[in-house]
Amino acid sequence: MKSLQNSENRSDRILTEGVPPQIKVVYEFDDFRVDPVERVLLRQGVILSLTPKAFDTLLVLVMNSGHVVSKDELMKAVWVDTFVEEGGLTRNISSVRKALDVKPKSNQYIETVPKRGYRFFAHVREVSEAASPMVVEKHSFSRIVAETTLATALEDKKDLTPALDPRDLAASLAEQSASRRRVSRYLVPAALATCAVALVFVYLGVRRSAPHARIETTAVTPAPLPFAAVRLTFNVAEDSQPDLAPDGKQIVFVSNRNGKKQIFVMAANGADQTALTDTSSNADSPAWSPDGSRIAFQSDRDSRSAIYVMTVDGRQVVRISKTGARAAWSPDGKGIAFMDGGADGHAAIFTTSADGSGDPRQLTFSATFDSDPAWSPDGARIAFTSRRDGNLEIYVMNADGNNQVRLTDNPNDDRTPAWSPDGGRIAFVSNRSGSDQLYIVNADGTGLIRVTADSFNDVEPSWSHDGRMIAFQSDRDGNDEIYVMAITGHRVIRLTTDVAEDYQPAWSPDDKKIAFVSNRDGPKAIYLMNADGADPKRLTINSTGDFHPAWSPDGKKLAFASIRDGNVQIYVMNADGGNPARLTHDGAADDSPAWSPDGSLIAFMSNRDTGRTNSFEIYLMNADGSNQTRVTKDAGSNCGPAWSPDGTKIAYYGSGIAANEVYVVASDGSSRVNLTNNPANDGMPVWSPDGKHISFTSTRDGRQEIYVMESNGANPVRLTYNGAFTTEPAWSHDGKKIAFVSDCDGNLEIYVTEIS
Repeated sequence: MKSLQNSENRSDRILTEGVPPQIKVVYEFDDFRVDPVERVLLRQGVILSLTPKAFDTLLVLVMNSGHVVSKDELMKAVWVDTFVEEGGLTRNISSVRKALDVKPKSNQYIETVPKRGYRFFAHVREVSEAASPMVVEKHSFSRIVAETTLATALEDKKDLTPALDPRDLAASLAEQSASRRRVSRYLVPAALATCAVALVFVYLGVRRSAPHARIETTAVTPAPLPFAAVRLTFNVAEDSQPDLAPDGKQIVFVSNRNGKKQIFVMAANGADQTALTDTSSNADSPAWSPDGSRIAFQSDRDSRSAIYVMTVDGRQVVRISKTGARAAWSPDGKGIAFMDGGADGHAAIFTTSADGSGDPRQLTFSATFDSDPAWSPDGARIAFTSRRDGNLEIYVMNADGNNQVRLTDNPNDDRTPAWSPDGGRIAFVSNRSGSDQLYIVNADGTGLIRVTADSFNDVEPSWSHDGRMIAFQSDRDGNDEIYVMAITGHRVIRLTTDVAEDYQPAWSPDDKKIAFVSNRDGPKAIYLMNADGADPKRLTINSTGDFHPAWSPDGKKLAFASIRDGNVQIYVMNADGGNPARLTHDGAADDSPAWSPDGSLIAFMSNRDTGRTNSFEIYLMNADGSNQTRVTKDAGSNCGPAWSPDGTKIAYYGSGIAANEVYVVASDGSSRVNLTNNPANDGMPVWSPDGKHISFTSTRDGRQEIYVMESNGANPVRLTYNGAFTTEPAWSHDGKKIAFVSDCDGNLEIYVTEIS
């Protein structure tokens, strides 16, 4: 297999000024062009947006056109010597397919080869041409996702370098005098115990003197972010039609992995997948009974599709209708609504007793198509799908069939309603945006919101019993699989939309502005935007890097960290970027400034007294930089200070017995308390404005997400379910919102969500 490393056209081959132009090879297919040196995908000369890893994935496939590249080979080529879950690869494949405008369920360009990998099939032309000479500017810049800026010049490394071992950090720092030749990215995994190393990403910047192929972006109205989904099934077959158990601990679903469609059950996290029905016939559309003891489903086991009820172990099965499909339980468990052929031969809604006694009762008579019944939690109403007005729409009627009212009104198709547990909302599927997507509407038809926003097909919504989660079926990763996502009742809004990395958000005291860090123009710098993401402006300009902005309580100044004078130090400037002044003058690294609530003090982290580059402690100084004193004196490393609103305490995160923990200490360094006491990595604490809660990051559920706990560490609650790296929470001063950073859309961007 041709790999990124043995390609003669790696993007990190840098030509210096004065050197004659070299020959490079680009790859062309149809009207697309892949340029490995410029690291861009173009279509008819227009640059298409791809994250670096997605571009690397495409490049490997194109270089091996016509050949199957296994998933293992792809992951090793794109993430050299670094462990990455398979979901990262599938997201890259999905991103590439979107960029190539591949239609859902299509194998155009990229073929999914079951149980093997992927094959790129298109006529690829290798075109040789002269490469433009480059000028390497003498600067480097670091981006820190957590609370440290240590590796300021890890240089002369190859792209796609393996994760850096903490034992090698000191040696790597010594390479500052090495030639600056390549664009590199490093990730030190969060599982490392030392917080100063645990969350470091490093970017070494190389820019062209000539106009470079960067996608220029303008301020746009921030778009709602789809609620993030976590994939639960990973099978080359089709997994579909999930239904969450009333206690939220299991999910029943359909799969054809053994040939015919069967009913399976699995734990809510996707584990322990077990078949409940055999392969002698097809089984479909499972639905839990309200008490969780039975499952209704449809099957053709007796030659015609009919409704059956079985125990949760699949052993006792009872047929309750002669024919029918799409069963739905009444809230009391005594009745079942389903779809069947009416007296006129058209599909209609019926109800029958759950034990099969008595005759089914027909409720709808539209003479068109009525299906997908869903009983309201109070048992008073039934939502359903109907084509009676020309296209599929959602309707609601009384449980006896009276008062049939249209709920949605769109020229496209709306179908498959699912009531929220409180009866206040209905989730449904609509193709009004092109592909099938999930939407939620209030039970009276108002307040429509879009839940998923992609070009694939997301269908079959099922609410969890507490109303916080929705399981659904999607083909977003190539074939139908089961996913679950959090539905908090609040939308997540993406604020930044640049192809570069945007991170470290900081609210202004009046909540009208957000300062943040971005490398969109080269070295990372401090930017300012409106709280809705509009009108981003650059505040700092230098050839090295500025980061970790922190507002003064009066909103007139911003403290920040910078390596503009050689090593990481604390600076302060006016809120418009004017009059920057250096506050610390130590030969070590000083980082992560945080103003006290009264504006008289600044807390920060420094390694000046530890004797180790990767070991930090918390310090205080006056707002003018005078009287710098040490607060914490622990054996580990302490990072990311955050003041309590009353100014008496400082929260921070530091080394625990097994991982990073969140601590609180009095401002004089006394009374240290571990708030998290969790074997996972917890970090980046931020107080709520009323001092009652602390938001923080944690890997306790697998991926790093944001949590909120009481200020004494009690009752931690997970806030985000992005299924991606999520970090740097920042509480608005009115306490109603939290801004955060996530790479759920491929690169680091800033998002905001409301807080109940």
